[in-house]
Amino acid sequence: NLSMRTNATLVFLAAALATTALSAQTGTLDPTFGGTGYVIETELFEARSVATYPDGRIVICAGNRLYRFLPNGTRDAAFGTAGEVGPIGFNGENVLIQPDGKILVGGELNAVGVGQDIAAGRFEADGTPDASFGNNGFVQVVMPNFDYCNSTTLLDDGRVLLTGSSNIDFAAHLIMLNADGSMDASFGDNGHVVWMPVSGDIFDVLDAAVQADGRIIFTGEHAPEANDDVVGRYMPDGTLDETFNGTGTTYWDFGPNQDELEQVELDAQGRIIVLATASSAGSFHSGTLARMNTDGTLDLTFGTNGFAALNTPTTGRVPRSFCIQSDGKLVVTGSSGAPGRNLYLAR
Repeated sequence: NLSMRTNATLVFLAAALATTALSAQTGTLDPTFGGTGYVIETELFEARSVATYPDGRIVICAGNRLYRFLPNGTRDAAFGTAGEVGPIGFNGENVLIQPDGKILVGGELNAVGVGQDIAAGRFEADGTPDASFGNNGFVQVVMPNFDYCNSTTLLDDGRVLLTGSSNIDFAAHLIMLNADGSMDASFGDNGHVVWMPVSGDIFDVLDAAVQADGRIIFTGEHAPEANDDVVGRYMPDGTLDETFNGTGTTYWDFGPNQDELEQVELDAQGRIIVLATASSAGSFHSGTLARMNTDGTLDLTFGTNGFAALNTPTTGRVPRSFCIQSDGKLVVTGSSGAPGRNLYLAR
């Protein structure tokens, strides 16, 4: 799902285009959505994630609230109160729609005086908490640090994979929940894997994708490595898969900046596609796609030796998310640099 972040208001341009699957004239706004192809909601704070139902309804996660919109851009009165549910008890970062229509949210709970924990919630299609998940729809993963939830992945068997990081021990964390919200004892140490191969360094897992055989591809960063962009693979039980590049991890240099591999997706052939972005908006290397084979080697048939730069020396687009169309084409969304801050979409 395409997602985007704004400072005060949310423009549903990406959602509109994703919902209509670019069914209008290619690359143009769909006037059946909000009358103009976009909707501006001044009530929302910072929209973190967007997910769509097969019928075109749109769910937005913004702070500690959820919103649902109909395919035409109006609020869905069948969801919560006038299309809004909240406060949900924690700050949501990622929202997913399960095949059964339930809404899954991953995020953080800021517990005053004791730090911040990774959390997850699940809601029925009408917005009420799902009592069959965790404690009345809510799960808190208690850890002693100040922790962040970076991604939420739903497995085919209903389990939930949360990836995160900590600003105390500087380790990366992978957490596996059963479909009922309990910790999955078959994964790592009672559902928890800590990735810190080098003591004292900084590690972060930013996203994950699950292969058909249950192995987990993860992307992140390892500082202060010069090539700090890392892709790795875990076995279904949470042990590092050393058949992947011979070590379980592989490092790639996306440019001279401290890039972040923000997203990973698997295409229909099981190849690994990653999106790298950097905080330097004016950098030639602030946006790159790369594709890897299933063994962790670069797919040299993609772009230039496996890399596809999203910028030229004179542009400063900062990509934030991408999706794979059914025909294999990649759609990327993000923001442009100066002058102005505009949304951009590319395919």
